Amino acid sequence: MRSISLALLCSLAAALTASAQSSAPLTLTKTIALKSVVGRFDPLQARRLIEDGLGRLPAGRRARIPSLAPLSQALLEMKEEAISREPRVSLAWRFPHVPHDEATALELGAQLLSFLTDGAWGMRLHADLEEYAFESVFRVDLTVPYDEPIRAVQGDVDAFLRQLTQREMSFELLLAANLALDRKAMFDLDTLEGRAGRLSRLERLFGSKVSVSQDLSTHWMFDPPTLRDTARVYLGNPRVVVHARPVRPRPARVERE
Repeated sequence: MRSISLALLCSLAAALTASAQSSAPLTLTKTIALKSVVGRFDPLQARRLIEDGLGRLPAGRRARIPSLAPLSQALLEMKEEAISREPRVSLAWRFPHVPHDEATALELGAQLLSFLTDGAWGMRLHADLEEYAFESVFRVDLTVPYDEPIRAVQGDVDAFLRQLTQREMSFELLLAANLALDRKAMFDLDTLEGRAGRLSRLERLFGSKVSVSQDLSTHWMFDPPTLRDTARVYLGNPRVVVHARPVRPRPARVERE
């Protein structure tokens, strides 16, 4: 399947008509797509297939970084949830031109937030960071199992965020977060899809200037005060808040104090 996939990929250029090839310089840019070839293969044969196939496509131009104005004020929206019976609140921040070390600190902070689930009330908390060349997006999702007022759900997620932005996490929790990121990377590197994704991400961000091992060592450089201060700066910016309110919420079994 790997050789077939590579052959199919390399046949894309052959499938282009003369008119399509003539218009390709106007529609193709350097950053539209990245292809990482991983697996067991002869490098010389793979390079020959790629050059014979994709090498026919014109190089195009490098994509221009879009100009996106940052949010000047927070946005709040409420949506009806027709399927799930559990209320959820999603928060998102956009950060233009985040230095990679600070983006890595935010990624580590997102992992720390994901540890802070309130098991007593069945809450589920998830956070992550999507890093791109021109901007990054930090997102937090909190799901509660039973019907609660919007103010209560919003207060819960803000309380979790304050633990990241106003308190220093313990070294034990920081160690667990670092190990979790390493474990995630190891699972990625154990599959072809995961390896390709890691390599494509590094190419997109650094242009082959950073290896996988160098990238994975970065998140071990941060201490609790640095994480707190970085999160405080970035997560203090205006954010988008979306409350998903179930049409048929599950009623609470007990009253919360």
